[in-house]
Amino acid sequence: MKIYLLALFLILSSVDLSYAQNPGADTLAFNNRVSRMMNRWVVFPKATNSDKYPYGFVYMDQMAGFTFQLTGNFTIVNNKYVIDTAIQNKLKLHFAKYRLAPNTKLVALLPAKHYTDLGIAGDPDWVKLYNTYSDTLTYNVAIGRHLNSLNDCEYALTYLLKTYSVKPHAQGLEFELAYAYNVLKRFKDAISVLEPAIKNTPDDIFMYKELGYAYSGNSDLDRSITAYKDGIEHCGNQHPSEKLEMAYNLTMAYHSQKNDEQYKAWGQKTKEMAPASSPIYKQLVAMGF
Repeated sequence: MKIYLLALFLILSSVDLSYAQNPGADTLAFNNRVSRMMNRWVVFPKATNSDKYPYGFVYMDQMAGFTFQLTGNFTIVNNKYVIDTAIQNKLKLHFAKYRLAPNTKLVALLPAKHYTDLGIAGDPDWVKLYNTYSDTLTYNVAIGRHLNSLNDCEYALTYLLKTYSVKPHAQGLEFELAYAYNVLKRFKDAISVLEPAIKNTPDDIFMYKELGYAYSGNSDLDRSITAYKDGIEHCGNQHPSEKLEMAYNLTMAYHSQKNDEQYKAWGQKTKEMAPASSPIYKQLVAMGF
């Protein structure tokens, strides 16, 4: 869905989705990750030198991910939430949607007792479109994928495992599940997902990258090396960034094994693959290649 940008005056107003501050004497508690606030009214912290709180609704767009739709700003006066009517009127003419990123700060749940102050009756009517779907399994995978992108892998598992128990080879599922396990350092669980996944889709190079990482995390360098080599072979002339990453990881696996001959050979190969401006190239130069 296209993001509609507000005019400059609104961008420079009190909305600040990345800034967190101590709410002081306010009753709002900014202790919720946005990834746990799907289909909730939330409040973002005040911007610096402002008494206005941005508030709105968090929902999940299956294609774009977790999104915050700004509804307006309010101030707290005598424990009542007072709407900033100037911004409210401008927002009636423009959509203000923000795709939420991993560095989005903690938010407060908008207290239901203040819904009346802000003219809120419940979930907005427009969100029904995003919560209407015919394939629950695909929807769960989409939520898991976007939760992974927000670095909330533990919560992602709650959605991904629901699908895995019913349809383990659902499109995109095994990669997201293994990715979550690897981030959480549950390497044996990642391996148990990836080994049958690769048998089912042997040309999926992303699986090999995760499998190599999982074996390495599980202190099985021989299998890690094999996984990376298989992945590099399946890349061919495609997926240069993934191929480069696996080659670098393979180099480091040989270094951990103290296999100096293969370490030097793959270090040189990897350097030849890497663009001179890339971090991997610079790291290899620093390592003496």
